[in-house]
Amino acid sequence: MAVLLVDHNVRRVVAMSDFIYVLSLGEITASGTPEDFQGDLHAQVKEWLGINF
Repeated sequence: MAVLLVDHNVRRVVAMSDFIYVLSLGEITASGTPEDFQGDLHAQVKEWLGINF
């Protein structure tokens, strides 16, 4: 089963998701597991979103 969740609340998305895609202007700019987004892999995306995990 798959569910598409579109939300700007990143903490909620990370808590509810097994896999995440980040879209910007219709393009996938990053993808990975919630754990990936908590590491250094997506530091640029976290900076853009203003997230401090």
